[in-house]
Amino acid sequence: MVHVPYKGGAPMMIDLVGGQVNVMFVSAPQAIPQVKAGRIKALAIGAARRIPQLRIRRPSPRHSPGSPAQSWVGMLVPAGTPKEILARLYAEATKALADPEVRGSSARRASRSSAARPRSSSPLPAPSRRSGRR
Repeated sequence: MVHVPYKGGAPMMIDLVGGQVNVMFVSAPQAIPQVKAGRIKALAIGAARRIPQLRIRRPSPRHSPGSPAQSWVGMLVPAGTPKEILARLYAEATKALADPEVRGSSARRASRSSAARPRSSSPLPAPSRRSGRR
């Protein structure tokens, strides 16, 4: 298998659907519409729970060692954004995520949405020194 770097999921999906690549790892929300349309076939998932929209079972732990794959989407602001603005953004995001239409849309895409309180530091782990990324 050869790694093909892409600058995003959309060009990657276009190439899979078009036959330029034979296999890819992609998030469930990106895959579900293409699977439902019959353009691609889901072979396996790396999620901690079954994704009903993909109609496949999660592999057993003996076939998929390690942690399940996860991705997240966050609302980001520039460092130094005033606390009042952070509080307002948090309140509005919490309100939006509680909306039944938004919750339904998330569920259809196999996503779970929640609002986390604003932080003064990144919720991401520090870059791995072993990987060479900084």
